[in-house]
Amino acid sequence: MVTGACVRAYLNVLVKSHWDRHVRRTTSEFFKEGRTWNDYITEVHATSKDGSHFIDWESDRVILCPIFLGSMDCGHFTLLVIDRTRYSPGFFWFFDSLPSYCKRLPIVHYEYLKTTPMWQDGQSVFHALASAGSMPKQGSGTNDCAVYTCCIAAAYMRYLERSNAFQQLDSIDPGQQGTMHIKVEYTMPGMQSTTWGDYGRSHIARTLEKSEVDPQDMAMHCLSVQLLDDTRA
Repeated sequence: MVTGACVRAYLNVLVKSHWDRHVRRTTSEFFKEGRTWNDYITEVHATSKDGSHFIDWESDRVILCPIFLGSMDCGHFTLLVIDRTRYSPGFFWFFDSLPSYCKRLPIVHYEYLKTTPMWQDGQSVFHALASAGSMPKQGSGTNDCAVYTCCIAAAYMRYLERSNAFQQLDSIDPGQQGTMHIKVEYTMPGMQSTTWGDYGRSHIARTLEKSEVDPQDMAMHCLSVQLLDDTRA
C-alpha cells in the first residue's frame, strides 16, 4: 500500500522539477473538516518542516493539494489541483478515485475554498471529477487512492508541459472559463483499474528510488489528463 509518507515524497520529487515555474505542494493536512483556513495557516507557520510556508497562495501558478480523510488504517486520499497557468483567477480541479467514500466531499471542499484568499468570487472555477464516468475509478479493495493521487498529479503536470501552458499565462478569456473541463482516462483500450494500479505502484516505487518522475513509464503512458474546451468539441 502506498502510504502518506510515499505521497509526500513523490510530490516532493514532482514539484522539485517544476519549482522555478512556481509549482508547489501542500501536505495531506491541507483540509480537515471543522478547521478554518486561519487555523490551517497558523499550523503552517508553526511547523516549518511542513513546506507549505513556501507557498504564495494568491499567485503561485500550480498548487498540488493531496487531501487525506479518515483514520490512518482506513482513510482515503483525494487530490485538489489549483491551476493558474492559463487563467489567473484559477481552476480548482478535485479528483477522487473512490467517490462513494464520501459523496459530499466536493461540496465540502468547495465551501472551504471559498473561505480562502485563493478564491475569487465570480471568477474562480471549481470542478469535481468524482461523478460516475468523469475519471477512472480505483479497483475494488485495492487501496489505490494514493496511487491515483500521485499519478494524476504527475499526468496533470505533463499535460501542462506538453501544452506549453507556462508560456501561455492568462490565455483563457474570462468569458471562456465556464466552458472548460478536465478529461482523465486510460489511453490503452480495455485497461482494467486493478492492472493500472499495479503499474502505478511500480511507477511510484521507481520514482522514489531514482528521485525522478518518468513521465513515459507504463503507468503514465496509460493515463491521460487533458484540459478541454466544450465550445470546440
